[in-house]
Amino acid sequence: APTSPAEAPVFNNCWSCRVLSGAGLIGAGGYVYWVARKPMKLGYPPGPGTITQMVIGISIACWGVVI
Repeated sequence: APTSPAEAPVFNNCWSCRVLSGAGLIGAGGYVYWVARKPMKLGYPPGPGTITQMVIGISIACWGVVI
């Protein structure tokens, strides 16, 4: 049975849920980026895997900003 339209906005307007999940995604993306960047600070040249990991970290953080 379809749910009533009155119930849907409750979940779409949960600001605390959006802020918490957005902050978590920004933190996770920052951590992924930081772990990929750490060997570069030690002088190791970046490879394709490191670049990919940095792009994924930035993407996760951007997803957190969108939420």
